[in-house]
Amino acid sequence: MFLKPFRGARINRTHPLARGLVAAYLMNEGGGNQIFDIANNNTGTFVNNTSWDVGPNDKIIDLPGVDDYVNIPSALANLSGSIATFICRVRVDAYDSNGVVLFGTNTGTSTWFQIIGDGSCVVMANTVAVVNTDFDNGEFRTLAFVSDGTNSTVYNNGVNIGTDADAVTAFAAGAKNFHLGNWIAGATFDLNGALEWAYVFNQALSAPEIVQVHREPYAFIERSQSRGALFEEIMAAGIVPILDHYSRMMRN
Repeated sequence: MFLKPFRGARINRTHPLARGLVAAYLMNEGGGNQIFDIANNNTGTFVNNTSWDVGPNDKIIDLPGVDDYVNIPSALANLSGSIATFICRVRVDAYDSNGVVLFGTNTGTSTWFQIIGDGSCVVMANTVAVVNTDFDNGEFRTLAFVSDGTNSTVYNNGVNIGTDADAVTAFAAGAKNFHLGNWIAGATFDLNGALEWAYVFNQALSAPEIVQVHREPYAFIERSQSRGALFEEIMAAGIVPILDHYSRMMRN
């Protein structure tokens, strides 16, 4: 079980996995209609019936699959070119008739990451045949989409399930408009399911790094909290009076 870092957690910029990190959505807010990017402040806003829920590990965002998504406008200016990684913890309950776009933009060049079906995925507009995987079985899994400028690779729970030569596709320079959970234009490609966290890198993570993110999704997050931040978090759980009384008893 991976309990999420508290709200207000920061990136440990000295950690190797923090290199090239351009967006990190922990989805640990648990309330309101926004998710915050703790890497570069690319805030996402819930649209339509996107909402908070609780998953097997911690907080998740629920997407019912009818034009429900997270809108991330004018963002990720430091993501450009043909080298990138998108990795997320996702549950797919059912496919849209067009498949599921997890993350993408149509600013400049249309570029996206998609599950077409159990036998193929898309990495930045490049279709990759993958080992037949029951993606829409309602179970959480870590999916990673990697483009290194030469090859496109898809990983399921840290395991390489398909590689193909890269198509000539690249993210445009400058700020771009993104959707998390469906396609930003045209047919919707809605995610009917949930997201637990999502990260975007402007570099191609190696196979061992993909395994590490799958096994330790918060390894590059600083865990230390001020007493005030900790107090705020545990007060929301209704246990502060007991803990605070105990701490005073121990000091006396």
